[in-house]
Amino acid sequence: PQLRLVVSLFSGTLAIARSPASAIAVIKDLQADGTFTQTVLGVTMVSDVVVILLFSATTELAHMLLEPGPEPATDGSAGAVGRILVAFVPRVAAELGASCLHGISLAGLCLLALQLPRSL
Repeated sequence: PQLRLVVSLFSGTLAIARSPASAIAVIKDLQADGTFTQTVLGVTMVSDVVVILLFSATTELAHMLLEPGPEPATDGSAGAVGRILVAFVPRVAAELGASCLHGISLAGLCLLALQLPRSL
């Protein structure tokens, strides 16, 4: 039953993903410009960020539900939900924090690499 839940969560997460390329192609094809066009592009980018966050959270929840060890209680009781949240929230926060640190360090390395040719 837990495997079905995990597959359902991943399917739902991937189902809400939209391709920004299709929105950009329509905008370029119609040569659209204006407030609505900017709003569409903004919503498309925000939805991509939400999909990444949901995928990260779903991955951690899948690890918690499928890793060997004591069976997590999934009977829907308040105690079971509380125990899952107490273990889940710190894991997701740690993963997202580490991802942000990696992104910042890679951005710094890219900026440094782009400025090296100027100094030569």
